[in-house]
Amino acid sequence: MKWLGPRLADFARHHPNITLRLSTGPEPLDLTRAQEIDVAISYGGALERPGVETVALGVEPLVPMCSPALLASAGSIEALMQEATLIDSPLSRVTWRDWFAANGLPLTDRPRPSFDRAALAISAAADGMGVVLESTRLAERELARGDLVAPGADRFTRFLRETHFVSCRTIDIRQSRLAAFREWLLGQASPG
Repeated sequence: MKWLGPRLADFARHHPNITLRLSTGPEPLDLTRAQEIDVAISYGGALERPGVETVALGVEPLVPMCSPALLASAGSIEALMQEATLIDSPLSRVTWRDWFAANGLPLTDRPRPSFDRAALAISAAADGMGVVLESTRLAERELARGDLVAPGADRFTRFLRETHFVSCRTIDIRQSRLAAFREWLLGQASPG
């Protein structure tokens, strides 16, 4: 909802005769069982099933992000990454272990808070709790407003992953309302 929510008014403006009903849940939906659901947008991964077509919404950068105040108080980017609280976002396609290994830095063994929703982890980082390793797509509003910064974006290894997926039943995909939503969604996700 962090990324999709702000864009839904655009869809409603361009498709006033299509009714949207949204629901969220922590697990990817099985569209072969959830017949009342037309489209599933999932984060982290999608259930691959016969009769369901799944498409990635593009590649997203996953980078460390924190509040500007936390970065300023650390003194340096290296100190920040060694001393700040690392916030876990379990569905993220890149773990802190991956990030530290790729950047040749030792991973601290301090306790890390964990949030089952990326939105909560991003909010915690914006509120100054620590550094989150998440998708810049999900944090675009916080980055644009200056609530979050991505320290060391030019210095550290950058991870690019397919993180969001849209799934529809193959038999339903040509329905005009589903095709319109899917086309609009893919257009919103494409860069530029």
